[in-house]
Amino acid sequence: MELRKIEDDITSSMDPSNEAFFCDKHKKFMMDLIQRKNIIMKAQEEEWLLKSRATWIKGGDKIQNFFIGFLLSETLSTLSWT
Repeated sequence: MELRKIEDDITSSMDPSNEAFFCDKHKKFMMDLIQRKNIIMKAQEEEWLLKSRATWIKGGDKIQNFFIGFLLSETLSTLSWT
């Protein structure tokens, strides 16, 4: 929500026909908006990274259990023939 509002503010502020477009106050306002947008996007990136890592670990645990079971069954079948 906040990210969309910031993007809308940036888009609406980018009109060069506006006299305030060239003043220092407007530049500072735009820099603050862009900095806030970057902070929000970085936080979202970290959140999705953690979610994907948790999913990957959970999936990896399931696959690891399968291969350990397979390896144990192969080892036991090999030992029973010798």
